[in-house]
Amino acid sequence: MLLALLLVLYVVAMLTLVSFLQTEALDPSAPHTAVADDHGFASRHANAQRQLSVFAPPMASADEERIIAAAVDLLSTSNPPLRGFLERRPPLAMLHMQLLRHLRALGAKGTASALAGSYRRAWERRAANHEAAVERRGEVATWQMPASAGHWPAARELTHGEWAVRFVKIGLNCGRTTCGCPVKVERIGTYDTSAIVVEAHGEEKLKEFYHSLLECQAEALDTDSLAAGRMLRAYEVFDLRGIRLAQVNLATLRFARSMLTTFSMCYPETTSRAVIINMPSFLRMPLRGLLEVLPERVRAKVSIFGDDYQQVLASELDADALKLLSADHNDVVSHRCPR
Repeated sequence: MLLALLLVLYVVAMLTLVSFLQTEALDPSAPHTAVADDHGFASRHANAQRQLSVFAPPMASADEERIIAAAVDLLSTSNPPLRGFLERRPPLAMLHMQLLRHLRALGAKGTASALAGSYRRAWERRAANHEAAVERRGEVATWQMPASAGHWPAARELTHGEWAVRFVKIGLNCGRTTCGCPVKVERIGTYDTSAIVVEAHGEEKLKEFYHSLLECQAEALDTDSLAAGRMLRAYEVFDLRGIRLAQVNLATLRFARSMLTTFSMCYPETTSRAVIINMPSFLRMPLRGLLEVLPERVRAKVSIFGDDYQQVLASELDADALKLLSADHNDVVSHRCPR
């Protein structure tokens, strides 16, 4: 019973990683499935329009722009200065996009001062993550915002990617929703966490892989959002097929806790929806029970299915995403997508 409970907590921790601590939520009254018609066009169009308002909210309003501009001034003139900000900050449009995500996450607390503080903490943690990694490798490098690569990378192209995909199966942009949000696939049920633990520096390398993933995803989302004229966020699919008790260990829970802290602090408003598929029956009721005690804004972002997910996902995802959901592991971790 204790191991089963640990497994449930592990799954919840990994799902919490996708921004459940952020303020903005899906509209709980919005339907999750489209109504079919003779040709499918009307339902697909209606579903795409619903997704635009729910998954990809509008860009900054005039009031939000004023708060963001004031926060940029505070960050640029702060005393003590934010280390490296003036030298290595991203282009202004990208900086405004990042600040908009932080501002939306703050909700009613979103003053210029609070926004500048939130971004400062995120900047410092991202820099510390990078510097700890290069120090461990005996290198000398200064962190800066990632530059656009012109495409969404494959998981195996990230830091330690070729090593990491032996143990974790992830696709960063496996197709799109009908409104254009990227679909990320994590096959949690296939994770070989016990093998990572016995690898030399396995925990540290996995953290560096995930930090690289989060940085690349954040940069790609912001670039795509500026091109689309809407704040795009990832649609996360967690596939639990094959999940087992052996995946639970203290290293796994320690890793999940560390990633949760980094994600919630540094990458707010980057997830629109989380869909858990192939949930084993013995976990379905306990996990749903745990979700029931969480805030509505969290529950509204989560859908749980066994193997009966096809109809719902077919109404929300494009053909490429549906194909990659059933593709073999190598295709998923090798998939890269031009912007």
